[in-house]
Amino acid sequence: MSSVSDSASASQPSSKPSIVTQLEALVKDLQMPSETDAPIRAFFSPESIDEPKPADYARIAGIEVKKDDAVEMRSLADLLDGPSQEEDWMDDDEKETARCFAELRAFLHANLAEIEVLAWGGTEKQIVVAGRVEGGFAGIVTMVVET
Repeated sequence: MSSVSDSASASQPSSKPSIVTQLEALVKDLQMPSETDAPIRAFFSPESIDEPKPADYARIAGIEVKKDDAVEMRSLADLLDGPSQEEDWMDDDEKETARCFAELRAFLHANLAEIEVLAWGGTEKQIVVAGRVEGGFAGIVTMVVET
């Protein structure tokens, strides 16, 4: 199984929308909590796709999936509500991380239209959150381990 790459999508233009720059700043240094804390990467694709299919989302996000990998449709709440929840037992760093995830969730809701959350793989799942923005699609890519 291929992993999430730190490189940007091959289709990324030299001039990206400010929304994408803001998204990159929000995910800088954030890691998706799971059995392995994977980095989160922002992406932008200038493609215009009327009815994107899961393979389109994988391609514009810059990930490779196997043809036989099943895709699961998820919700943004399923992905980000847990990490964005502050708890009394958390230390200051953990609370700050939760606030960063809450800010990311709010930003995605406010700035991406027609948000889709897709997961490919078995125990190690590649996750794409994508939505329409002016000029194309934008979102985030990460990986989680689910046992």
